[in-house]
Amino acid sequence: MLDGAAQADSLVINPHKWLFTPIDLSILYTRHPEILRRAFSLVPEYLKTADDPRAVNFMDYGVQLGRRFRSLKLWFVLRYFGRDGIAALIRSHVEYAQRLAALIEADPASSYAPPSRYH
Repeated sequence: MLDGAAQADSLVINPHKWLFTPIDLSILYTRHPEILRRAFSLVPEYLKTADDPRAVNFMDYGVQLGRRFRSLKLWFVLRYFGRDGIAALIRSHVEYAQRLAALIEADPASSYAPPSRYH
């Protein structure tokens, strides 16, 4: 599924399906965060703050100025299951789907025929 993803300039993942988090957040990976920052860096005088090389001002990376800590719920999921645990869960979910598809295909009353790319 991710063939060629290494060539992309950015990748967005919505973890609300398999990563057990509400629909409230997305993950953005970008090779060029400076371009993203410039796109959102029109700052009126009343929002300007001193630059601090130790801190990232997330206001510069999106439309919304005030943010809740949306990623905390995903961080808890990642900490609890870990990379290997999440990979195992996704593999088992794919296996469940394949078993369900086989049961549906085997049912004589079913007219379901999966797309050929899944065989």
